[in-house]
Amino acid sequence: MKKYCTMNKNKAFIFLQVIIISFLFISLTLFIQILLNSRFNLYKTDIKTEESLQECDFLDKIIKQEFKNIEEKINNREIKDITEYISLSENREKIFLINEYDKRISFGGYRLLEDENGKNYYNYLKDKIKKMYKTKVNVHFIKNIKIMDKFYSVFVTVEYEIGSSREPDSLHNGILTRMWIKENV
Repeated sequence: MKKYCTMNKNKAFIFLQVIIISFLFISLTLFIQILLNSRFNLYKTDIKTEESLQECDFLDKIIKQEFKNIEEKINNREIKDITEYISLSENREKIFLINEYDKRISFGGYRLLEDENGKNYYNYLKDKIKKMYKTKVNVHFIKNIKIMDKFYSVFVTVEYEIGSSREPDSLHNGILTRMWIKENV
């Protein structure tokens, strides 16, 4: 009887060892798989991050080039500040006050964002100002550029103070508040 009991204990002990070894093997396999997956995902993330950084550097170069053009115009005394480069026509008139669509292009090649042929932008801006209670109004501009067979849009927001007459003619003290670039897809 004693022999039978010890044989069962040995079988139970061996069975327990097999279960423990199997559990350790499965755990180790799972751990290695998780580790490899995370490294692969990290590699993919690094590649995406590197591509994004290269794209950001490229777009940053475009904006820096635009600022170089502006700085050159200021140094040559063609304009006083950046808002003149963006919002004044070559006749030194604010482009949102010009009636003809073809002449509503700024010194730097910018157009009004919501502008279209046949639209009276002066009246549009006048209505926009009348609906506002603020003392400042944002005017948005856009410039389309082509670089290496890709088209980009440079967006600019200039904030103007509204004069006492609350007419578009009275807008003054323009301040550049935002400038960003977007690839046209």
